[in-house]
Amino acid sequence: LQLLNLVLIGLLTPESNPRHARLGRKLDLRLANPLGALRLLFGRSARRRAAALTFCLIWLANSCLNALFNNYVNYRFGWGPKQAGPLLVVVGLMLAITPRLLVPRLGLQRSIRLGILVFAAGQLANGLAATPPLFFGAIFLTSIGTVCLPATVAFLANMAAEEERGALLGGLQTLQELCSALALFLYGRLFAFAISERAPVRLPGIPFIAAAGFLVLAFCLFEFTRAGSDDLDRR
Repeated sequence: LQLLNLVLIGLLTPESNPRHARLGRKLDLRLANPLGALRLLFGRSARRRAAALTFCLIWLANSCLNALFNNYVNYRFGWGPKQAGPLLVVVGLMLAITPRLLVPRLGLQRSIRLGILVFAAGQLANGLAATPPLFFGAIFLTSIGTVCLPATVAFLANMAAEEERGALLGGLQTLQELCSALALFLYGRLFAFAISERAPVRLPGIPFIAAAGFLVLAFCLFEFTRAGSDDLDRR
């Protein structure tokens, strides 16, 4: 499947970089790899590094649901795939629809700031919801808050020159994979501890509360990032 994906990208996917930005340029192998893309993401300016770390914290918080959802709802509410499946469909639809509705109306910076705060409130509610209806409401709130993810990607892309955006987006993909791997370990360990006899308080939702903490850190970091960046919001 990955080889088929490579063929489709090489032969059918249109080039996103404008023609005038490609004229006279050769492929830079220093950037055309995951480590080079990460250096581009973190190595050019303090503001870009802060924005990249903001995205990293948001994605780490977002990965909590991916890492734990089935085990968490099974333990907390006794749900199996039949009960959990429809909720995941709703989450997917919200992720597809919400950015298209909110980002054009709010702009990038307000979408990121408000999205992070709503996302944090949703993750906190996920961790504290004691009944299925409350959990449904918390998931709905979380889904709205994830508008900050595509908005942060667009904000970072606007920080780069046209010819650097592909490498920068590749760096973000690498960052996503690293955060997802860390999330599986981190949230799994937290959940195991939270439901064990060693936990001083039996609170299965501790991983979601930790995710809300990551989002609070992301909000503080973005406040530094957005200083003097009004022009990026309009590009």
